[in-house]
Amino acid sequence: MRIVASVSALALSVALAAACSDSNDDTPSSAGDTGLGADSGEQALDSGETPETATPVDSGPVSCTGVEAALVNRQNSVSTGAVYVTSDVDGVKTIYVDATAGGQQAAPTTPRVYVKLDTGTRDDITDVAAVTDTSWDLSLKRAVLYTNGGHGGSGQGGALFLAGVEFDGVTAANATGKTFPVEVFYDAQCTPNVDQIGSIATTFADWYDYSNTLLTPKSGTWLVKGGTGKLYKLAILNYYGAADGGTSGSSAQYTLKFKAL
Repeated sequence: MRIVASVSALALSVALAAACSDSNDDTPSSAGDTGLGADSGEQALDSGETPETATPVDSGPVSCTGVEAALVNRQNSVSTGAVYVTSDVDGVKTIYVDATAGGQQAAPTTPRVYVKLDTGTRDDITDVAAVTDTSWDLSLKRAVLYTNGGHGGSGQGGALFLAGVEFDGVTAANATGKTFPVEVFYDAQCTPNVDQIGSIATTFADWYDYSNTLLTPKSGTWLVKGGTGKLYKLAILNYYGAADGGTSGSSAQYTLKFKAL
């Protein structure tokens, strides 16, 4: 189970249904929509002639713009969520990321936080600009994380979870022969890729265990490819962190540890 502080499942479902409906307005729904018309076929049969077979019209790739807009809800503004490096030892950085997005109610209209893993700092770009920008590596808002690849962005990003593998034991060799999933927010028919409550199912789906209303990161280490294809190992240490490295008890304040491989 995943907990997401964005729009409610019902609201998102309604928006997605409307988006899908709009995108299919020009799709023929019957033989009469092919341009031949029902009457033309009936007349040909009545005269004993063989009706011509309609040549299917290739309308090109299906546009999922409406579904994407309803599902991802990109904002044309820059996040003010703080991102701080709290520790940097031997190339291992620990950072604090404020991905609260104004709380659950404000999250739908608040932009995501974009992080550059090479420096451990925030990338001050809008959700809209992030689509074509390869400088960022990780996007965060509430409990949803995704990389700069696939539907997430135009970069070379992707993420792979090594369940139960400790951070210190992970090297570049762990990525050898591995396929890195990229972000797929919807399929070729514009069907949204979501979890049971309507949240985007990203490469970081199910990064936590949920118990007693708390999110606890699962044991293991993430292999993450950044926007430029650079490889990192990453551990989500806490969802209730603080800028000083402590624990505040407030949700969507991440403590992340990572290192370039």
